[in-house]
Amino acid sequence: MTATLARPAPLNRRDVRREFVAGVLLIAITIVVFGQVVQFEFVNFDDPIYVVDHPVVPDGLSVDGVAWALTTPYEATWQPITWLSLMLDAEIFGVDPGAFHRTNLILHCLNVVLLFVSLRAMTGAVWRSALAASLFAVHPLHVESVAWITERKDVLSLFWGLVSLLAWIRYCRGGRRRDYLVAAASLTLGLMAKPMLVTWPLVFLLLDAWPLGRWPARSFASLVVEKIPLLLLSAASSVATFLVQSRHGAVTATHVVSVGDRLANALVSYARYLGKMIWPRDLSPLYPHPNMAGGTPWATWQIVGAGLVLVAISLLVLRFRHRPYVPVGWLWYLVTLVPMIGIVQVGSHAMADRFTYLPSIGVFVAVTWLAAELGRGSARAVRAAAVVAVAACMVLSWRQTAAWRDSITLGEHALQAGPASPRMLHNLGLALAQADRYEEALPRLQEAVRLKPDHARAWNNLGRTWQAVGKIDDAIASFERAASLQENAQFSVNLSSALARAGRDDEAIEAALRAVHLDPDDAVAHNNLGILLARADRLDEAIVYFGRAVEIAREYPDAAENLRQARELLDAPSRARESVEAPGGS
Repeated sequence: MTATLARPAPLNRRDVRREFVAGVLLIAITIVVFGQVVQFEFVNFDDPIYVVDHPVVPDGLSVDGVAWALTTPYEATWQPITWLSLMLDAEIFGVDPGAFHRTNLILHCLNVVLLFVSLRAMTGAVWRSALAASLFAVHPLHVESVAWITERKDVLSLFWGLVSLLAWIRYCRGGRRRDYLVAAASLTLGLMAKPMLVTWPLVFLLLDAWPLGRWPARSFASLVVEKIPLLLLSAASSVATFLVQSRHGAVTATHVVSVGDRLANALVSYARYLGKMIWPRDLSPLYPHPNMAGGTPWATWQIVGAGLVLVAISLLVLRFRHRPYVPVGWLWYLVTLVPMIGIVQVGSHAMADRFTYLPSIGVFVAVTWLAAELGRGSARAVRAAAVVAVAACMVLSWRQTAAWRDSITLGEHALQAGPASPRMLHNLGLALAQADRYEEALPRLQEAVRLKPDHARAWNNLGRTWQAVGKIDDAIASFERAASLQENAQFSVNLSSALARAGRDDEAIEAALRAVHLDPDDAVAHNNLGILLARADRLDEAIVYFGRAVEIAREYPDAAENLRQARELLDAPSRARESVEAPGGS
């Protein structure tokens, strides 16, 4: 393998000083916008799944934890580097949300600097590179990737992607196999954090045209052949991701969202992302898919309009083909969005702000270089416009970041941004209920189940909220609906508790039996069943379940005390049996 890119001239002191100042400014504006996140809490939008209630992450780094991360497709995705990163935070800082947020912020700052250094190394332009990096640093569409702990995978994946890019630039200049291997290894680590980098070798191919200038000096075929090992890494990651997601039921079936509907949504999303880059308003943590619960189907005029916009931009790009950064930036945007545009539909979203974290770079580069070229005769005006654009992004991003402060703030923001989605309504209702704001929680949960009648968790939490306000019949109906939708031990425990409070003991025992059948290792379920059986004078059976609860959880004082009392009552039938406590739900 050979390379043709010439080495840049050595930097003089002035160049070094300018780069240093630019780097410091980039870090400063990033911290001004995102520094507030270190005071934020976990949000109930996937953070419990990734950190708080995760079976391994809170325990920190361990040999077993590393083995788990490398072998388990948890949440239908194989992302071991992300899990190891989260475990490392837990190992050093404990389960402290501020620490997890701080790491996300540090990684984003590193990405901003690495992007600046990469662009500067390829183009030699300091301030253009700094402007493109500053738009990447503080654009409101990137708030989600930085302020959401769950999206550690975004900032971590791109970090390794940019390390790979720097190694690739060195390879292009020197042709050293060592640099190629570093680029390949870094790409592998990035793919293991999040497979959004599967198109990264194609970006390298685009950069061969501009700014690396390796094509047409070298044949296109030779440039493709050179990247075959990297393309194979990406292909392997793509296949593995699809197989894991399919096997775990994460991929939406075509009878739910047809291929035509997916293509229509992809077309509209390409245009919507561009619109939100230009005018970033109504940014939401979840945009409901138009063909799924909570979504509004796209009208024909919207689909046709989006297509015309993309065609018009592409034709305009062709007119600027003599300025190669324009077609390269446009193709960067189009290509890197493909894995996340929804052709393979995962989840209930139509699009997501975090999906622009990598693709937007192409747009920022194209716009920055084009503005600088067209504004050569009015440099002051261009600089002023650049400062205004960055300042506006900073203000908007600072406000958008504040929406991620806690679960209630995020949920309320999502409703204001609209349209309402069942998942965000449920999350907001749950957060309000956990804050004992039951009257506010009820309408949110009711709307969630209205939009998505098969939302079992929403029905369960609606039942818990009804029970908290003393509406036992409504609680029973909600728990019954949840249990009918999903075989879940906790749902049956909650139903059993509500039935017991309503004096329907036989039904309560039946629900409790279902709970221990569904989860034979649930100590609380066994203890609750024992309580119900004791109340029904079935002490022999009660003792069995109390004993099983103690076996499961050795440090379970309530179960141990109930077991002791049940044995005493069995030995002394005349003793009052009201001393056994009433069952509870959770």
